[in-house]
Amino acid sequence: MGEDYSPRELRHRVQLLEQLFRHLDPGHPTPCAGVQLPKIVRRKPRPVADTIINDVACRLRQHETIGRLRDSKTRARFLILALSGVRPAQLKRTTAADLDVTSGVWYVDPAKGDEGSIVALNVQLRAAWALFIAANAWGAYDGRSFSKTLKRNGWPADVRPYQLRHTVGQRLKELDVDLGDIQEHLGHSSPATTQRAYLGASLARMRAVGVKLDGWVDPVALTASTRVGPRLPSRAATIRAEQKEKGP
Repeated sequence: MGEDYSPRELRHRVQLLEQLFRHLDPGHPTPCAGVQLPKIVRRKPRPVADTIINDVACRLRQHETIGRLRDSKTRARFLILALSGVRPAQLKRTTAADLDVTSGVWYVDPAKGDEGSIVALNVQLRAAWALFIAANAWGAYDGRSFSKTLKRNGWPADVRPYQLRHTVGQRLKELDVDLGDIQEHLGHSSPATTQRAYLGASLARMRAVGVKLDGWVDPVALTASTRVGPRLPSRAATIRAEQKEKGP
């Protein structure tokens, strides 16, 4: 069961259980004492390719059109996550009162200790919200079922849908958006979080570094080999043949 959750999610749930037991029975050890929690490995955000996101979105629409998708809620939720970068938990808690379509503003509830954020609705987000409202997709949904549906429609099996958030953050970085504005858009409680994730060199600059390293190996060494004629004997085989000729 634990394999369905990230180390961060498991640690968070154990902490909540510990707080609950301490509240119910203060002064006594909790069942969480001594539980071995998985270590959180910090990695640079790994964005998902735009081609994958577009392919999944189009497949969801196609299956919805021909009646193979149970409802249109999954597509609407996926589009909003992909276009805004909000956390799935924040989308689940969003109500109609948080959305001001007239002013083009979405007031995102706090999460993970932050103060929430304000997301401006661009043209595509407005269209996604129109689908969301038409599908009546408000409220909580099963994240595992959501993930399985995405994977059946082309989403990589080893990538969490949460990576949509990192994709938006990385895209904003590549567009040279001010780091403070990225922090506000994503709702990070601390600028250090944004800096750690997105302050590094841009992908475009890393590609330029790769180009500078290109070309120093002989191109022939990188081509596929095609054997022509008999295989050359190894050094060991040559020695054995020479010894056989000399005799005992």
